[in-house]
Amino acid sequence: QPKDCLESNGLDVIIADNPTSHLCQLLAALKSCTKSLDVCMYCLSFKPIVEIIEDLSVSRNIMIRIITNGHNQRHSLASDERQGMSRLRRLFNSGVQLKFIVVTNDGLMHHKFALIDDCLLINGSLNWTENAIFHSYNDCVITADPRLVYSFSRQFNHFWSLDS
Repeated sequence: QPKDCLESNGLDVIIADNPTSHLCQLLAALKSCTKSLDVCMYCLSFKPIVEIIEDLSVSRNIMIRIITNGHNQRHSLASDERQGMSRLRRLFNSGVQLKFIVVTNDGLMHHKFALIDDCLLINGSLNWTENAIFHSYNDCVITADPRLVYSFSRQFNHFWSLDS
């Protein structure tokens, strides 16, 4: 299965080192989705990414699950986070399944990874926000390594099974 994923997407291991490269590779990987998309992301607010996810859900009827950081009342939201909450509502209204993880003791669900069709992993320090993509130093690795895909898939499913 991972070999098929590589052949159909033309992707192997990619490490992006500049904003344009991050964005182009990320968008191409997301657009390659044909069956399922699981996203575990601290903050997801960048409009072009949200629009692709919405299109995958509505036009292509792809099953999408997103886990993101839930906020306790003592945590004030940054601009990216407020915008992200608004865009997550839009995704929910288009059929995307959402789960918010609230970590006790003011901790964060700080993961940043996605699984495409259970055969491609996107992972790194990159939040899917305009600020993170264009104004911060981050890394983003896209791989079809079955060991990594399996490990992150287990982590995602563990989070998904938790009570909110």
